[in-house]
Amino acid sequence: GMQRMEKATKRLSRVLQLSETLKMILRLQFEASKLEGFYLDDLRDLTRAAASVAVIEDLLSKPELKDGPKIDIVEAIRPEARKTGAAVRKAAADLLSRHEGMNASSSSTAVIQLGATLQVYFHLGELPQAAWSAVNHAVMTAERITNEFLSPTTLANLTEAATTEAKLASGSGKK
Repeated sequence: GMQRMEKATKRLSRVLQLSETLKMILRLQFEASKLEGFYLDDLRDLTRAAASVAVIEDLLSKPELKDGPKIDIVEAIRPEARKTGAAVRKAAADLLSRHEGMNASSSSTAVIQLGATLQVYFHLGELPQAAWSAVNHAVMTAERITNEFLSPTTLANLTEAATTEAKLASGSGKK
């Protein structure tokens, strides 16, 4: 009786594992179908695509779909998912760099664009890196501007210009 029960348990375990793998494949197909016909220029489409790419990348990293025998449908989806993931990341990076180039504009469009860009990075699981990248860019910009403004040459020119102005003002005030 014990051997029969072990056999039945093993079969049931394999059936459950197969069922779980099939569910993952169906979810993978569903998410891949959502990526058809999206436009990276549209912020809403970009955020939806980022969410789908994140789910697809997560599913493709599962041992059931990654290791072991190759599953044709999964292997057919894999290259397109990589290509779409790279396109979404590039579009998000372009948006972030465009926002960084706006010199911290507070227009509502810029704020919406920044929010959508950060949401894309959140979906991809890369928000901390994107945030630190933006912070590093701001720090480097501030350092560059501070170095330009407080350079010895600039300070000497300002002092010389102020001295010249003061001499001109005091010379014209005596008459």
